[in-house]
Amino acid sequence: MRILIVEDDEFISEPIIKALREQHYTVDVTEDGQTGWELASAFTYNLIVLDIMLPKLDGISLIRQARSQNILSPIILLTSQESSTNKVIGLDAGADDWSG
Repeated sequence: MRILIVEDDEFISEPIIKALREQHYTVDVTEDGQTGWELASAFTYNLIVLDIMLPKLDGISLIRQARSQNILSPIILLTSQESSTNKVIGLDAGADDWSG
């Protein structure tokens, strides 16, 4: 299983990456949305874990681009934003789930 993590906060991403790799998942990691988009469009991922607030390209825009290009990998938004408005925007953009 190949997973893409797009998160600019190492405090959040490192434990997730470590846990996934210990379970023998292949994990690609980037800290900005533009590189996340480039990876998502170049490779097939079984899962994309994505922050909303990212440098270069925000997570919502990345989701919209992915869905418009028919990238159907499941996407989980990972964010500390608790706003129900942000949750609705993310899910409407094409995210499959939300974790805050």
